[in-house]
Amino acid sequence: MFLHVKPLLCFFIMMTVIPTVHSAEWSMDAKIKQSTSYDDNVRMEENGKGSLIYKLTPALNFSHKTEISEISGSINYGIQRYLSISSFNQDSQKYQLKGNYKTERSYWSGNVSLNMAPVRNTAEEDSGNFTSNAEKMTRSVALFYAYQLTELDRLTLLPSYSENTYSKGDFSDNKNSNISLAWSHEWTERYSSSISVFYSTFSSQNSTRATLSNSYGINYSSTYWWSENLQLSSSLGVRMTASENRLANFVDKTKGMGFLSNTAINYKAELYRVKLNVSRSLVPSSTGQLNEQNRVSLNLDYDLSEHLTAGFLVSYQVSKSASSNSDQTSVRKNSVLQPSINWKIARDWRISANYRYRQQDRGSDSAVVASNSVMVSINYNWQGLSIAR
Repeated sequence: MFLHVKPLLCFFIMMTVIPTVHSAEWSMDAKIKQSTSYDDNVRMEENGKGSLIYKLTPALNFSHKTEISEISGSINYGIQRYLSISSFNQDSQKYQLKGNYKTERSYWSGNVSLNMAPVRNTAEEDSGNFTSNAEKMTRSVALFYAYQLTELDRLTLLPSYSENTYSKGDFSDNKNSNISLAWSHEWTERYSSSISVFYSTFSSQNSTRATLSNSYGINYSSTYWWSENLQLSSSLGVRMTASENRLANFVDKTKGMGFLSNTAINYKAELYRVKLNVSRSLVPSSTGQLNEQNRVSLNLDYDLSEHLTAGFLVSYQVSKSASSNSDQTSVRKNSVLQPSINWKIARDWRISANYRYRQQDRGSDSAVVASNSVMVSINYNWQGLSIAR
């Protein structure tokens, strides 16, 4: 992993030592989020158990900006405590460093992060396993380079690498590498499009099985501003995936083909905002495979007053293995319904309350399970301090 991090660290160091006569600004701020909730089916089981849950997450952010570069970072350390299920009492940590540098035609940026959190926090998007108290550690590096060919044309290169390790053997440690090259063109002030090619590898290993998946494909994307308030964006592509699964001396090779897509509609009015998203994507899984994930979500926010906002979220997600097009492939379905209310009581203080209904269906002979939870949270956002020269 450190071999992947070293080039990015050199990039960050280079930006900090580049001499410049431009003005610079140092800034620092902090956020504290705490919430109390009750979930009547924490493990998402047929005969589930409920618990009162308390979470506290403080975060410290800092940055250094000039007219041509920026370095920023964040430190998060949180706790979560379950009154009735003490084995789920765990902490979370996240450390992130970002930077960017621009010239007349080029733009560079990089992001390196370390994240440690309970597996169950991302179970809906990942494995669907809400019962484990294992910890997941994620190390990731992402770079971005853009070159302005003309006033209307741009080339971009996006390489990235991540690896996930788990504290328990019922999950598979995995690594994921991606690289994509895109050309984009602004056809009018309202319409732009791009075409890109990508290649990715996914490998995982546990005590009994090793998996290697290679995917490649092509995408076409476009963005259109219907009006000042309405934005339409979409992408459509095709991918090929070849997988090799090793179990003892047995090797199983499979190939699959599928489509990748993402369609988003964003509308912003004076008092309300609407976001509709429909997507199909490839997602690495802690179960040791690459998943094809279909998802649709709708977000609504309505300003009841200057300080009071009502929100509504509904989503539906279907996940299955990406290495085969067989109808026999295990399919998991997740649904979420969540209304909320947010009250800004002062410039730095915010109180929110929400209700969430969550359902999971693993198909076959498994029972459809659901949970209901209510949450009240208090957020404090310290504006911090800044020093300019």
